[in-house]
Amino acid sequence: PRTPIFIPWPAGSTSTQSVVATTVATTARAAPAAPRASAADFAQTGLEPGAHIWVPHAEEVWRGAVVVGFEEGGLGGIVVEAPRTGRAPERIVVPLRPKLPGGPAPWLRRNPELVRAGGAIAAQDLGLLALLHEAELLHALQARLEGGVVYTYTGPMLLAVNPFRNLPELYSYKQLRTFVDLAPGEPAPFPHVYGAARNAYQGVWRAGTSQTVLVSGESGAGKTETTKFVM
Repeated sequence: PRTPIFIPWPAGSTSTQSVVATTVATTARAAPAAPRASAADFAQTGLEPGAHIWVPHAEEVWRGAVVVGFEEGGLGGIVVEAPRTGRAPERIVVPLRPKLPGGPAPWLRRNPELVRAGGAIAAQDLGLLALLHEAELLHALQARLEGGVVYTYTGPMLLAVNPFRNLPELYSYKQLRTFVDLAPGEPAPFPHVYGAARNAYQGVWRAGTSQTVLVSGESGAGKTETTKFVM
């Protein structure tokens, strides 16, 4: 219904008219309640107690955790335990779904092979993983760097992490011969900038086509040194 509101004309005005404004009354409607999480919702995730997942962390960006159960009601939650150095594991509840449609994922699955000790060191090509997302990529690169491995494949792309220290054996003449002496078509034994350079050289020599090696990264990532090794 329209309710008339009479607003007096400004004082001192010679007009005797009044301004009539109308407002439209609206009925407030509560936002539809989000569907309550049920056992079926948890079953659809495919997660079971003991499963390894990634959960967001303020300092580590992503932190590994183990599923211990589920919490029904509301939006639902996944109860996990996250290890802490020198202390008992921290038990937290991670939302089952993003708080807003299209929002950031509240958790991510882990590749079983990367959970095992030494799994990241053995994963020379991350492009072969069933799951490749930010958390797995960061974890694999960090674990490989801590193990003294600075190069990692993601398909045809070679990722390099600057160790900020000298690694003379990694670029020794013996290491160079490992790639130079490979037979035509023989795959590189492990990720290395020498392997990328060899592929480009083989393309020029055997295929007779021009080649491009694109070296990109942030300031201080090691682009200049990498280019020297390619040459």
